[in-house]
Amino acid sequence: MKLLDDELRERLVEAIGYGTTIEDAAVAAGISPRTYYRWMRRGETAAQAVVNGEEPEPADEPFWQFWQSAMRAHARGGVINAALLRKIAEGGYAVKTRTRRYRDPATGQVVEETETELAPPNLRAVIFYLERRHPQTWGRNASTFWGLDGGTREQYEAEQAGMGDAGLHELAQRVHESLAYLADNPEVESAPEAGR
Repeated sequence: MKLLDDELRERLVEAIGYGTTIEDAAVAAGISPRTYYRWMRRGETAAQAVVNGEEPEPADEPFWQFWQSAMRAHARGGVINAALLRKIAEGGYAVKTRTRRYRDPATGQVVEETETELAPPNLRAVIFYLERRHPQTWGRNASTFWGLDGGTREQYEAEQAGMGDAGLHELAQRVHESLAYLADNPEVESAPEAGR
């Protein structure tokens, strides 16, 4: 029985390209996720044979082509999602547009004004994405932290523990003084950054 035909492959690859989950893409195309994963394993085996300089089994050729298409679709979906995330994070896109028409009392002409409300930057979207896409480093329970010197969070915390209460008290005092200075000098906070 030939399940993997061009139409089914196209439906799967299109759904994957939109960034849907494998489970949703498979069900939408009319197959089970288990079937999808079985096809991908066969395609990956054929791809590995090619990498090793061998010829893939002729029966695995359609699965190899499907595997290549699915991998490209995954990458396209990731690019689309990253572009959308960037747009949401940066803000600045039109949310609402209002057009007003009124008669100018001075000239008597009809004037048309258009106001566009722009979306503010949304860093929560970036955090949401990073927590789910890279949970080992950005998730709520991330345990690995890489410092500037390449050290882990555990090394960093051990070094900071050596600071002692006196060091922490000194740091807290400096932060308090800096905040007090900013409160007394608001122009410092609103000064443009160098290089902008």
